[in-house]
Amino acid sequence: MPHPADFLDAHHRHRADAELLFEHDRWANADRLYGFSAECSLKAVMTTLGMPVGGLAAGASLIDLEATPVLQAYRDFLRRFDGLLMTGGGERG
Repeated sequence: MPHPADFLDAHHRHRADAELLFEHDRWANADRLYGFSAECSLKAVMTTLGMPVGGLAAGASLIDLEATPVLQAYRDFLRRFDGLLMTGGGERG
């Protein structure tokens, strides 16, 4: 039987590593670990509240997951954000 994930511990580890990288001007890698840290902290809260956090629910398919409005909104946001990164900014004003 697999061990349960310790999301709170993972949050602290990723955050500490991100801080070290940030202090040494390794911003891109620090950014990635800050993101992992945030994800793990959210999963720690979700686990505490009894919410599922790992993978698809029983009987769900990836197509079902991709069709959810929240996921679609998130994917749309990422596309717009990537567009801003590629153009070097966005609308000003």
